[in-house]
Amino acid sequence: MDKNVAIEAQELKYSSKIAHYREYTRWIAGYSTGLIIGTLIWSIKTKRFPYPMVLPISAGMTCGYYCYDKGYGYQSHRVNREAHKILKNERKKYFKRIDESEGF
Repeated sequence: MDKNVAIEAQELKYSSKIAHYREYTRWIAGYSTGLIIGTLIWSIKTKRFPYPMVLPISAGMTCGYYCYDKGYGYQSHRVNREAHKILKNERKKYFKRIDESEGF
């Protein structure tokens, strides 16, 4: 019974991280959209493009794509698959068991 509760708690923690990235994706999308629309309106009014705005737009879009991949894409599956590979093939490299450690 305790094992099921621990698994459910771990699943809840994992799903809340995914939900956080989904919410952050929405926020970044709104920020980037507002920045792009504001830049376009300013450039139409002044007849010149504000080149310093390229950096915040590209940074916002990059962060947005990363969060989209983390929340909606397959990054969580790739990370999970890589974690299972590490546990299967490289367990001794990263994790020591209590009976194998020195002094016990």
